[in-house]
Amino acid sequence: MMRIRYHPLVDRDTDGTDKYPLFLTEDESEAADRHAYYLEEMIPRVYTLCRGRKPTNQKEDFSVHCPRCGKTMDRISSGKGTVQRPMYMCRDCSKERKV
Repeated sequence: MMRIRYHPLVDRDTDGTDKYPLFLTEDESEAADRHAYYLEEMIPRVYTLCRGRKPTNQKEDFSVHCPRCGKTMDRISSGKGTVQRPMYMCRDCSKERKV
């Protein structure tokens, strides 16, 4: 059984347009309480962008880096609306997965 993994995101630049994952945790409240954004990995190598409890007025039009390789990931779903959230996948890591 696979456990859900969470990756808190921090700003990699001063504008806040480049997000980078910190560490891996299996405790969602740890990621949500301390960070404005975090990634949820329910399916291996597919990441859902989640909003933490830390208030922010930033728009969600930023780039997100892969927790595995550090490269910028592709946004694979728009995540518009209140229920849907944007999803990301790393092109390089998904190629590796097919082998």
